[in-house]
Amino acid sequence: MTWFILIPVNLCRAGKNALFPCIKITFLHMLRKSMQEVRRCCPNRNRTCWRRSARGQRSALLDIHTVISKVYDDELALDLNRQAAKYSRLQEKAEDKLLETGVMPEPISIVDRTKRWASIQAGTALNVSTEHVADMMVKENARRLRHLMSTVKENDVIGRMAYEIAEEFMDFEEENIRILKSYI
Repeated sequence: MTWFILIPVNLCRAGKNALFPCIKITFLHMLRKSMQEVRRCCPNRNRTCWRRSARGQRSALLDIHTVISKVYDDELALDLNRQAAKYSRLQEKAEDKLLETGVMPEPISIVDRTKRWASIQAGTALNVSTEHVADMMVKENARRLRHLMSTVKENDVIGRMAYEIAEEFMDFEEENIRILKSYI
């Protein structure tokens, strides 16, 4: 069953010189939806999960590539390189799903890149010990994990693939936190 409702939303005030007032009318199209229709019309929620997952993985890669030159412990450097490889694979998965839906993945802006780089440089200016670098990375991983968890909670009706990619990313972040805490 389909209903159409006419609701005047805004009356334009064109001023004294106007010949007639502008009337903007919005048509609200209301449909009774079954659960199948709800799932079918929620690709934006899937895209949001994939977009935020890919963005988190890009920022993780940026953090790792920025901090890797300051790491003097070979084991930590090896773990960070392994993490970077896994983040790349997860990022490709999320971006492939975005491209399948016709959305271009958005790159990290130059302002965000600069802020992240400056933050890491300032954090390691006086202390480049393994413990400090690992602690910085743990904090960033925890922040990304919280951010993606809130995204999944906000978008409660998401598809199976979006949930699997988000879950894989969250599990990997938890594993990284556990590994990095061993250096503290």
